[in-house]
Amino acid sequence: MNLHRDIRDLQSQANRIEHNQRKAQEFRNEQQRAARAARDQARADQRNAVAGGLAFAGSALFTTWLLDRRDRKAHAEELRRQEQDRQYQHWLASTPEGQAYWQWRHQALALEESFEERDLRWQHAWSEAVPYAASLVQPAERQRFERNRKQLMGSGLRVWAMIAFALAAVNVLFTLFQALATKALDARYNEKVALWQDCVREMEAGNPLYYESLCNEIDPGSGWQNVIGASVWVLLFLAVGVLLLMIRRARMRAAKNDQAVLHEVQSRTAHFGYDPLALPTGWVPFRWWADPAFGQHRHDVQHLAWNGSSLRPQPDQLIPLVLPAVINTDQRLPQNINALLTEYSQ
Repeated sequence: MNLHRDIRDLQSQANRIEHNQRKAQEFRNEQQRAARAARDQARADQRNAVAGGLAFAGSALFTTWLLDRRDRKAHAEELRRQEQDRQYQHWLASTPEGQAYWQWRHQALALEESFEERDLRWQHAWSEAVPYAASLVQPAERQRFERNRKQLMGSGLRVWAMIAFALAAVNVLFTLFQALATKALDARYNEKVALWQDCVREMEAGNPLYYESLCNEIDPGSGWQNVIGASVWVLLFLAVGVLLLMIRRARMRAAKNDQAVLHEVQSRTAHFGYDPLALPTGWVPFRWWADPAFGQHRHDVQHLAWNGSSLRPQPDQLIPLVLPAVINTDQRLPQNINALLTEYSQ
């Protein structure tokens, strides 16, 4: 008995030793797997870091290259401008042409400054005179003029006509979409068509089991039944749009040929020297100089005065500086306008 017990004890110890060895081996294997996973992760992180660093470095290098290129271009432009200014200053100081241009430019800018002051005073005077003259017009006459101007524009009827045309187009598109969707969503459409065709064929062959009301009942239609009904609305919207445009054109023609309004415009022009109702806010009816070409003359002088560094004009190319002739005073004009004209003429 003792021998058997000793044998069992030895077997139990051997089993425990074997079990412990397996556990130890599994633990070592787990540690090795964890170590390999850690090494793989470290290598992956290192590769990602290197790739990210390369990408960041590439992006940084590209950005630096762009900024450096922009700076070089700006620096080159600045050097070119400085060189041009230096040559321009040298041309002004050391050449007879430059000195002549400098004297002419000084006089031109001073003269243009006086012209701008006149323009401001002229516009301010008219900003007071036009509303006052418009207030002297009878209210009924002002209302007729505003109504006539709105009829000449015809914007209201044009907007409604465009809405009618848009509704017609929307109706057409919606009807087509509905018809196509009806055919597409009906999976048995082809079967229904075949059944209806058989019914019609049998009815025409004289089969008493098939009759017209039965065939009409199973008729699936073509999917375009709504087109005919919708076409009525389309034609209606189109007709409304065309009618509105015709009414607009007729009203515009009538407003353009309204003799009463035309006579009132002529009367206001004869009385005030201009039509105060026809001037938009901030506008003046005419300039203070008499020569129509003087505006272009001023523009040419300004262009030459501000672009001498690139033009380098010769003395014979310098535009003569002149004071323009002022329009004559008129007893129909407001008192402040005539006062300015008298002052500008001196």
